[in-house]
This record gives sequence, structure tokens and C-alpha cells, in this order.
Amino acid sequence: MNGKDKIIARILEDAAAKCDAVVSNARQNGEQLCEKAQNEVRQARESAEEKCVADKQEILKRKLAVADLDIKKYVLSLKQQTVSEVFDKAFEKVLNLKDEQYLSLIKRLLSAYAEKGEKLVLCEKGRKVVTSGVASQYGVTLSEKVADFKGGFILEGNGYDKDVTLKTLLEQLRFQYESQVSAILFGD
Repeated sequence: MNGKDKIIARILEDAAAKCDAVVSNARQNGEQLCEKAQNEVRQARESAEEKCVADKQEILKRKLAVADLDIKKYVLSLKQQTVSEVFDKAFEKVLNLKDEQYLSLIKRLLSAYAEKGEKLVLCEKGRKVVTSGVASQYGVTLSEKVADFKGGFILEGNGYDKDVTLKTLLEQLRFQYESQVSAILFGD
């Protein structure tokens, strides 16, 4: 080999070495990029899985809270229904009082609410047990009207009416004692 061939061989060797170095460097860079991409994918997957678990727990927590609230609302409606039934039964018991007991109740109510000169308007049951003599004992006159309500009476004055019907009185009592009745029934 002469000097020229040696130079060409040397150039080819240097070129091959550089080519090998470039290929090796490219391989190394490619492996690093692949490893980096795999790490990023793994981290993204782990992050997504953690977020999924956290979201799942939050959704479950919310659904449990909603279910708990629904249960509380249902229990409250049952309690309210039971309290209503108690007051309804009390109303029925008062309506079904014997005539002498009913008259005694009407007298107590007249004593508490009647004012001299008012007219006493009764329902059918009241008309059966209250006489004009009883009405006059409380300074009121018995009206000829028979009202369409269950129990109690209305007192008509000059420009006003007093609603002393059993329904109205029971509503007032319910408003006043509902929480105490609930406490007795449910220990609240």
C-alpha cells in the first residue's frame, strides 16, 4: 500500500469510527429517550390511577352522604307522620266525647274566650248539648246558625269573629307542643 492508499484507508477508518460513534451515540440517546418516555408513561399511568382512586373515593363519599341525608329525611317524614297521627287521634277522641264531657269542654272554652254580648255559633254536636241557658251563663246568646265544622264554636262579635273550633285549638296546641310530643315519642 502506498501513501495514497494509506491516507484513504485512514480516512475510511476515521469515517467508520466516527460513524460507529454517531450510531453508538444515537443508540444511547434513543435508549435514554425510550427510557424517559417509559418513565413518563409510567408516572402518567400512576398519577391517573391515583386520581381515579381519589375520584372514586370522593364519589363514594358523596353518594354515602346523599344516602345518609335521604335516610334522615325519610325518618323525619315518618316521625312527622306519626306525630300527625297522634294529634289526629287526639282530635277524634275529643270529637267522640260523651255529651256531658263535651258540654264540660265547651263550658271551659266559653269561660276562657267568651265576652259579654257575643253570639255563640255551634256545630251540630254543639247544638245538641249547649242550651241558651248555658250560653247566657257566659254572657253570650245562642245563634240560630248551625256551622259546618267539627267541634268547638265561633264567637261572633261586633265586627269580629273568634274561631274557637276544635280544629283551630288543636292546631295551636300542635304548634305549641309538637316538639315535646316528638321528644316523648322518639326521645329526641
